Amino acid sequence: MTNKLEWWIRTMLRHRIKTLAMVLMVTGLAGLLFSQLEIRTALLDMIKKSSERAETYETMRQHFGSDTIMLVGIDDDELSSPAGIERLRKLTTIMKQHPLVGEVSSLINLQRIDPKGGSLKVEHFIAKGANNQTQINSAFKALRDDGLFVPTFLSHDGKATAIIAELASGIEDTKNPEVWAEMEKYAATIPGGRKLLGSREGKLSLLEGARMDAAMQAYSWSERAGYKRSQVYPTGMPVAAGFLLAETERHMGPFFGFTLLIIAFLLGFLLRSGKAVIYCLVVALLAVLWAVGFGGTINGRISIVAAMAPIIVLVLAVANVVHLVGQYRFERHRTDSEEALIATFREVGTACFLTSLTTLIGFSSLYFIPLVTAQELGVVCAVGVVAAFILTFTVVPIMISYFDLPAEVPTTSKRTFAILNWCQDVARKAPRRVLGASALATMLALAGLNMLVIDTNLDAKFYDDHPVAQAARFFSERLSGGVSAELLIDTGRAGGALERDQFISQVEGAAVALPNDEADEGFGLDDDEEEAVAAPRIREQIDSLQGAKANLYLEQLKAVGEELKAFRDPNILDGKPIVLGAFSLADIAERTHKAMGGEGDLPNRAQFAAQLALFEGEGGEGMDSFVDEERRYLRMQLRMPSLGTRNTVAFMKAIEPGLQQRFPTPPGGMKTQINGIDVLLADVIEALGIQLYVGFAFAALIITLVMGLVYGSWKVGLASMLPNILPVISGIGILGLIGLKIDIDALFMVSIALGIAVDDTIHFLTRYKLEREAGKDKDSAIRLS
Repeated sequence: MTNKLEWWIRTMLRHRIKTLAMVLMVTGLAGLLFSQLEIRTALLDMIKKSSERAETYETMRQHFGSDTIMLVGIDDDELSSPAGIERLRKLTTIMKQHPLVGEVSSLINLQRIDPKGGSLKVEHFIAKGANNQTQINSAFKALRDDGLFVPTFLSHDGKATAIIAELASGIEDTKNPEVWAEMEKYAATIPGGRKLLGSREGKLSLLEGARMDAAMQAYSWSERAGYKRSQVYPTGMPVAAGFLLAETERHMGPFFGFTLLIIAFLLGFLLRSGKAVIYCLVVALLAVLWAVGFGGTINGRISIVAAMAPIIVLVLAVANVVHLVGQYRFERHRTDSEEALIATFREVGTACFLTSLTTLIGFSSLYFIPLVTAQELGVVCAVGVVAAFILTFTVVPIMISYFDLPAEVPTTSKRTFAILNWCQDVARKAPRRVLGASALATMLALAGLNMLVIDTNLDAKFYDDHPVAQAARFFSERLSGGVSAELLIDTGRAGGALERDQFISQVEGAAVALPNDEADEGFGLDDDEEEAVAAPRIREQIDSLQGAKANLYLEQLKAVGEELKAFRDPNILDGKPIVLGAFSLADIAERTHKAMGGEGDLPNRAQFAAQLALFEGEGGEGMDSFVDEERRYLRMQLRMPSLGTRNTVAFMKAIEPGLQQRFPTPPGGMKTQINGIDVLLADVIEALGIQLYVGFAFAALIITLVMGLVYGSWKVGLASMLPNILPVISGIGILGLIGLKIDIDALFMVSIALGIAVDDTIHFLTRYKLEREAGKDKDSAIRLS
């Protein structure tokens, strides 16, 4: 390695202009690629698409459409006045007009089912057009008496309400001309947006971005309708993701600049050379540009998680240059510039190469995490590590050859040396105690890892006064929560939800032929059609006994809805209610049956089929949200407060066994389970623990093997790892021991930290090896190292 580095430095110095020109060309290309990239959330990439729950989710989207919901909460003291209703009507209309907004539900279009002379009528609680105060008071009383929509659409005090809008989310939605036009409009606002229109993944990415952009307009929509900004509380996944993207873009530049300023200050204090500081920052900034430009292009974007990469690369690149510059200034004191550079490469080149390699291995372990966003972070950082090493050993020597650094004899801090000397004495005099203490600390850290609680809550990523956090509290305290989920039930057969096949059989009727006069009047029937008309007809025969039996699915849906709303667990959300709203086909059936004057709470099988047909015939809406067109799948919509992934998973584990007993999986069908985008995210994050351990173990094993091969001893390889595993796992292990939670984003750093932590050991071992080769004994070599 030393001979190769020496050859490299001599060759490069002979071709300085060409080398610099090549570096500038690559940098220009990286800058061009960077200018074409956009920051995107890529939330859907966090879903484990191969899981059973994700497959069920995709099936349900085909039958029930989008579950991508945005909610706009309104706090209005005049809500129950004509002016308040008119503002709400105006906002509902404005939201409906946006191309990406599908179904919109609010107090304005909620329906009531009333009796009508032995039949029923379907009307709105709030009549269309202008309403006087008497009509509004009557409507609000009817809403409270009905109870279904309180507190989902109307708070108990009557001063808060919500508008719920479904947003376009699937590839089928992009075929809508209005949606496509909105995507083209959004594509024109982002770098390289037009290119995304040509692929399926690009379209979905644009749709996600345009959807967040639409959700972020909730405040302007509300202001147009006459509300003040302080009265409006938008929430839901698109809103939270949109704010997260905006906050990332807003803070990424200033935070990077602040970090750069702090590093520059520290470098100035440590190196005491303006040129040395400039060399460090030039290389670091170029490495960051290469990392983001090339790494982002490989990924096709910069996700919110990958936005952490520039600061990571900045720190790693500075570390390499500091080692090179510090050693050069010492060597320059003893010889001329070129020989000092060669000696520097010989002294720290191998160590810097190994630290870059091990850090690269740490980043590569992110591929074991089944999240695309984590893998993208690994790609950008890996490119940055390679770029930092190349630039350090090309640009810095060339800059030194043009603008030499002052020589400096290293000085030793008496206090620092005293501490290091004490550490050496302790390790030499009581090695077993040191190893025992380290082993004990490691076991405690591992125990803490097993107790670690991984919990990610998108709303909790924002500070308390942020609009997203305020909206989450508003919906949890005043309405039925800002989180949507769904219970999916597969009956296993078309028509199973109505149980028609239980009381209706198909029988052949008598042959029917057209009269001669009709045949002669030019009905236009060809021979095949005439034969079909003359064939025996199939008619339905109703078994009155079977038809009078209860519809089991309705009964179970009603019971499940009541149980979910009554569910409490002291270990989940501190025993507070979890399901604040549950809506299903049973709610429509119950109200329809009551309006028809039926006995009991729910209709029987025959009544149910007839009443649903009558409900739809009278203009009833909302059936397609609860049962699919073939009447095979049933869906219960749930409203919940912001739970976080830990509480969500605990809730699913607590209730799903009972749900699956009530609704057994039909042969070849889908398992009954809670689903939705928030649930899928919680599900995949729950499964990350094992994957993170696998990635960490992979990084540790490969680094150990590399170190063993480099130093020619597996003992050295093992010894190089043991001191580094403890500091990496101790941080999160302590969090586990004291019972604190950790966000999934922080866990991405574990494997990366291992690749970085080993750097100090590598530099120590490399120096120790050089000192031993120079004839020093063990103690002297350790002391000098």
